[in-house]
Amino acid sequence: MTISPNALTIFGAIFEAAKPEQELTRLEARTAAPDFWKDQADAQKVLQRRRRLEQDLDLIGSLRKKRDDLSVLLEWADAGEAVDAEFGDALEAFDQEVQAGEIKKMLGGEHDRKNAFITIHPGAGGTESQDWAEMLLRMYLRWTERRGFKREMIDYQPGDEAGLKSATVFVTGEYAYGLLSADAGVHRLVRISPFDQAARRHTSFASLYVWKCRKTSTWKSRRKTSASTRIDQAAPGDSTSTSPIRPSVSPTFQQALSCPARTNGRNTVIATRR
Repeated sequence: MTISPNALTIFGAIFEAAKPEQELTRLEARTAAPDFWKDQADAQKVLQRRRRLEQDLDLIGSLRKKRDDLSVLLEWADAGEAVDAEFGDALEAFDQEVQAGEIKKMLGGEHDRKNAFITIHPGAGGTESQDWAEMLLRMYLRWTERRGFKREMIDYQPGDEAGLKSATVFVTGEYAYGLLSADAGVHRLVRISPFDQAARRHTSFASLYVWKCRKTSTWKSRRKTSASTRIDQAAPGDSTSTSPIRPSVSPTFQQALSCPARTNGRNTVIATRR
């Protein structure tokens, strides 16, 4: 068994266009120009491109090192050394890094690196769908935990008997929007219902919506916003009233409603992120 030296050429073709070192050198020269920050939008694109090239070069270097390590282990194995365990571990690490690099290259869109909001709504079906929506929420919360993403429960409306009527979570992490947007849509579950005394099979539906996060500073600098506030009457025994915020964006007159928090300041921050 041998590892082809042409493997790195394949990796380079997958992870970046030809000769990324030369392109990185050109970008470094552009960033050093005195008028580089004259056009800030273009400068940000150049910096993002430079960062991606640096990450790709680091990945190719790491793959080269792992390939060389595997070649050494193969030579030892041919010489009669017992390196089966070490070779298996090294090969698994090599495969995982290749797969992670391929996923990152698929997430090369303009907004894929951004943070994300996810909202889950149950479909028709009452308690069945509400329970399925709750299961989806727990699944995505565990997924974010495994990936090391931060999450913040923005809104949660419990179901009548079980599950939930609506839930919104703010997810913070690299490629959060790109990874989650692939799951946006309607999710279906077919099972023997735990809520049906006759133990019949039921089909449940729940919808997952994914939005990219806007930075508040970018929102305010590019558009003039005005927020209208409505103070709702507090529930009996509750001394605090909710404060929905509706920022309208001119000239498109887009609106975002945010009322999960109990202060105007917090609701404004949440609304202007969307």
